[in-house]
Amino acid sequence: MGWSYYLAESSNRRNRWNLQSPTVFPEEEQPDFPFEYNDLESLYWIFGLYQAEGSSSLKSGQIIFSIHEDEVDTVVQILSKAIFNNIGVNQKKGKGKDVYFSSKPFIEFIREHFGKCKDKNIPVWMFGAP
Repeated sequence: MGWSYYLAESSNRRNRWNLQSPTVFPEEEQPDFPFEYNDLESLYWIFGLYQAEGSSSLKSGQIIFSIHEDEVDTVVQILSKAIFNNIGVNQKKGKGKDVYFSSKPFIEFIREHFGKCKDKNIPVWMFGAP
């Protein structure tokens, strides 16, 4: 018996997908990034971190990652490798810290493709990312 593959279907206006396993996604080109970066793998890691621990603020112009203090060095290293500079760290209550950086083009891109805090999604082009 072979596998049946189902084309993922958009389920609403935010282009979320109903998945049946295994799923074949429609091909979608990776968009051009409106910001400079050095390392694509690090950039993709940052996209994943944003999904899990990130928020963004157009008012302050910052991307913020709320993480455990043990993760700060790794996150700062990867942000630096991707090319983001002016990285800051703020202490939160307990063992939490906020790691942040400023980049309006990055904020606009990540909000358009990945959503905002309470309404995040994974864009279809990420499923075909290298």
